[in-house]
Amino acid sequence: MASRSKKICVIGAGPSGLAVLFHFATINTDNHVKIVCFEKQSTWKGMWIYTGHQETDEDDIFNKTEHHWRTNRCHSNQHDIVSDDCSDNPSISNPSTLSLRDYLEGRWKNRVDLDQFIRPHELVRYVQFNDDLDNFSVTSTNLVTNETSIETFSHVIVATGIFNVPIVPSFPGIETFKGQIVYAHCIHNAEGIKGQRLLIVGAPYSIQDLATRCMKSGAKSVICTYRTKQASVRLANGIDQRPWLQKFEGNVAYFKDRSFADIDCVVIGTGYIYSYRFMEDRLRLKSSPTFYPDNLYKGSVWMGVGHNKLFYIGTQDRLYSLTLFDAQGIWVCKYILEKLSDEPKSTYEMRRSVKEWVRLSSRASSLDGYVKFLKDFILDLSKDFGCLMYTSTSELTANRLSKSRSEHGHEISSRRRLMSTPESTCRSNRPFVRFHSLHDDKGH
Repeated sequence: MASRSKKICVIGAGPSGLAVLFHFATINTDNHVKIVCFEKQSTWKGMWIYTGHQETDEDDIFNKTEHHWRTNRCHSNQHDIVSDDCSDNPSISNPSTLSLRDYLEGRWKNRVDLDQFIRPHELVRYVQFNDDLDNFSVTSTNLVTNETSIETFSHVIVATGIFNVPIVPSFPGIETFKGQIVYAHCIHNAEGIKGQRLLIVGAPYSIQDLATRCMKSGAKSVICTYRTKQASVRLANGIDQRPWLQKFEGNVAYFKDRSFADIDCVVIGTGYIYSYRFMEDRLRLKSSPTFYPDNLYKGSVWMGVGHNKLFYIGTQDRLYSLTLFDAQGIWVCKYILEKLSDEPKSTYEMRRSVKEWVRLSSRASSLDGYVKFLKDFILDLSKDFGCLMYTSTSELTANRLSKSRSEHGHEISSRRRLMSTPESTCRSNRPFVRFHSLHDDKGH
């Protein structure tokens, strides 16, 4: 299909959707390629919006983030991008969510006018593929005017994230519990949890992050109940770990080790399931949370109906997050704009690639294994679109210095190959990786 006939729909203006819009704006030189981004909220940023309270839409999809809480992304691992692109430039070791949100604004919105693509208050109701016309019909409703419209697009990019529908376990006697029962994503500040005895039902990630945050916000005590194994790190004073919750009798919780405790508030932190209810059934990604969903070539291209013109962005479990969004955003943009030299491949090659990545994903069984897998996956994408990967300002500066010397007649024997590696200075082992062009100094 000629580039002039492309009309691209992006669903969601959160971090993954903004990465797509940003790279389309910087890579696309053909003004005849039209891009429309549907965003149900009044502004962009998705879950990074903070209004002081939790909100959900009519489908109970979460859309807010914590206020003044700290991220688990070390400042030292992202200093170069915060200094370059963000006016806030925090000096603390782990910046607050608001500081990281400022980074998002500096990284994307302040450098490129993304408002030209975004339609706020537009909720996508249904997406279907028209086999006879080889295009997509997108039905959306304006939440202000309540008007519904249908538009056709040549390509669709789904960027609504994975933190949508929570997994809610059931326990005998839960109906007799008189306290609060909330989802982990509903807790944004100290309001409502000061002096409370909390029970967090969830996995080790929930235990390590949410429990510590709640104690710092003034909770009286926190009990974390685990199904298989407890957190391996030492937790703060006031945080206890118990085997899996068995039942409730009023406000008393009973655990598998026969212990019990009085509880004021239950926090559900058992994760989320993929939910794309607005997609036609044959277009819908159906998978449990994983580091490489099946049926997605390069983690993005839908291998089912749609002739390789439907894409899912940011569907992997989170370790690198913003880095992954950037890599997928660049790759998908260049794929659609036909700027990848080795794409498109045959259906056989694409399916073989998917099968191999799913196999590699299944072999990862530890945090270090997951980090290595996603690092290799991001590196694979970066090779396709012709970028090196940097983990620190020093590496980026060294490369620029080498290029400067080369321009002044100094011979450079070979180009260093730079990759991301986990850094022991960050508890979560999630380094920031900056992409840099092999051909120029513009980062694309």
